[in-house]
Amino acid sequence: MTTAMQHEFEEWWDSYPRKVGKLAAMKAYAKARKTATAQELREGIGRYMKHKPSYADYAHPQTWLNQGRWMDQYGAERPMLTPTDTRSFLESIGHWSIDCERLHGGTCQSGNAHYDKRDAEQAMKAQAS
Repeated sequence: MTTAMQHEFEEWWDSYPRKVGKLAAMKAYAKARKTATAQELREGIGRYMKHKPSYADYAHPQTWLNQGRWMDQYGAERPMLTPTDTRSFLESIGHWSIDCERLHGGTCQSGNAHYDKRDAEQAMKAQAS
């Protein structure tokens, strides 16, 4: 790796949010630079940081580079679901929590045992017929 590329890598490394595996990342950076400019790699970090889901960890730098993640295309940002949206979805799939709410007037400790009981009752009725 040339001195100029090493300097580019250090700038890239400074802007990458997860600082693990620096030597492996340096090797991956040199490989990535064969197909992308230093600016494309830095801009890719910005897009990645903006669109990474909050539940996910940042990728290791080597992984991000080896997978060509600077080329990822992100869709439009999805709005957060409201409690009303979530409830409508749960009702539409017949989720057990809605049954619990109807049976007990709120949350209960039996979890999806209501489904198990209902399924068993339906199976017994079907066998009796």
